[in-house]
Amino acid sequence: NEHVQVYIVAYGLRNRDKMQLVMSKSMYYFPIFEDYLSKYGLPLELKYLAAVESALDPNAISRSGAVGLWQFMKPTADLFDLKITSYVDERRDIYKSTEAACRYLKYLFNTFGNWQLALAAYNGGPGTVKKAIARSGGKTNYWELRSYFSQQMQNYVPAFIAMNYLMEYHAEHNIFPEKSFIEAYKTDTLHVLGPLRISQIAQIIEYDAETIKLLNPMYLYAYIPADGKYHSLVLPHNLTQKYIVNAKNIYETQALDSTFSDSVSLD
Repeated sequence: NEHVQVYIVAYGLRNRDKMQLVMSKSMYYFPIFEDYLSKYGLPLELKYLAAVESALDPNAISRSGAVGLWQFMKPTADLFDLKITSYVDERRDIYKSTEAACRYLKYLFNTFGNWQLALAAYNGGPGTVKKAIARSGGKTNYWELRSYFSQQMQNYVPAFIAMNYLMEYHAEHNIFPEKSFIEAYKTDTLHVLGPLRISQIAQIIEYDAETIKLLNPMYLYAYIPADGKYHSLVLPHNLTQKYIVNAKNIYETQALDSTFSDSVSLD
């Protein structure tokens, strides 16, 4: 319809370069999303929701303070066990935030029994959707309820449909991805104890620090804190063994820090 067409033009014409970037990033993120969506029995097309929310940028921050690929506000993050500290923000963690998003989406669908209303609730909150249904006299069709929503909520579902369409039919619109920086199936997750600095990990395994930061966006200062807990460290598959072999050296080079454990387990 005309509401979706507005976003097809916005994404496919005015923001073509951004769409190409989203497609490039999707080569890494979408296989991860699909694993979690399958785990929770959710439609795989919901992977496109993160493209609408954040343009697949795990460091994205909205004007309202929502953070990460799936744009969680802190109260919602707390409900779904995403931890936020001075050093770590799990709303930026690709795996933990995706699992939280799946749990939330499943809850919303079970609440409303309709994916368009569930998506509207993801954007504006389930309470807002329930109020709109009450004000409309009990209508449950999204397009009939649209006028009862805020402008942002009115635009959200059309934006999702347009993103879904363009990602599926990108070739017909001459939109193609550039090469992804890495593919999801070429990474491994290690469980490590801090303190660790991304820059020193990169130096010892001889790999680009910026790419390691992209793989581990949850660490706010490119630093894994020493809090006595194991933390995830995502590395390219071909370098995980090199990290394990050199783990002791990595810890020993942490200047002015306390004693470290070189314990590491491969997930």
